[in-house]
Amino acid sequence: MSSLVFMVPEEEYPGAEIFSFRQIAQRYFQGARIKRIGLVGGNTIPHSIYAQLSAELPEAQIVDLTHKFETLRYVKSPWEREMVQKAYTLAFQSFQSLAGSVRDGKREYEAAAEAEYAARKAGADGFGYRTIIGSGERAIGIVPPATERAFRRGEMVVAGVAPRYNGYNATACAPVVVGDKPDKTQKQVIQDVYQALLLTREALRPGLTGRQIDRVPREFLRERGYANYTPMPFVHSSGLSEFEKPFFGPSSDDVVQENQVLCIDIAMFGHPEVPGIRAETGYWVTAGGVEPFSPDMERLFGA
Repeated sequence: MSSLVFMVPEEEYPGAEIFSFRQIAQRYFQGARIKRIGLVGGNTIPHSIYAQLSAELPEAQIVDLTHKFETLRYVKSPWEREMVQKAYTLAFQSFQSLAGSVRDGKREYEAAAEAEYAARKAGADGFGYRTIIGSGERAIGIVPPATERAFRRGEMVVAGVAPRYNGYNATACAPVVVGDKPDKTQKQVIQDVYQALLLTREALRPGLTGRQIDRVPREFLRERGYANYTPMPFVHSSGLSEFEKPFFGPSSDDVVQENQVLCIDIAMFGHPEVPGIRAETGYWVTAGGVEPFSPDMERLFGA
């Protein structure tokens, strides 16, 4: 009979056999002296759990293995690529439902419900982040969650979804204009953001550092007058987390490698006429460049 291990402090589990850290060590290591314990995610483990581990196994040195563990996830296997591809198929379907639900008078949470229902119905097992919907003045939020605010005709909405399939995440983000075609300013900003994304895609290839990649969209957006509205890096990795290391920002020396899953995320916030905008999709890094996980999103961006 297998043993159950529960580690929620102060909780009671009638009928279950509860083990301390020391008892676990004795049971599974046959009493061998444990010299070192590798810890992953130390910045997220509650202090009470860490203190209990230290007190019960005082002879063991606790070593932070978080970075080494994270680097194992940088390059993906063919199976992982397949899972990510399925997630991106769900992401586009979900985003289509979201965009089709953005109508004058409808509430943000209603559009989020449509998007999440479409993803769940198609096989999503969860989401990498709460569905992003920011309309009107709320569009200035970096990742605004849906609220009871009603959409208003003519405003531009920051919208994004992140369905997860078999533990692997995808994302689809693009602006949606309520009811009407975008006005002149909205249209220009949308075109510039899409162009920045496509320029970044063309630049991405193995061997480049984060700072080399970041320079491409940042310089383009600076020339277009948006230098004060780009507070974030534009490329990051994705996988078991939608937003995971490595992050290819303006000071990054991380190097793009073949068989990585990368997201290009062009986002701007604080523009006086367009409070916020985000365009994001994912790519598979090949020997000669990148391949889109979602050609449909690329077509939306004008590829």
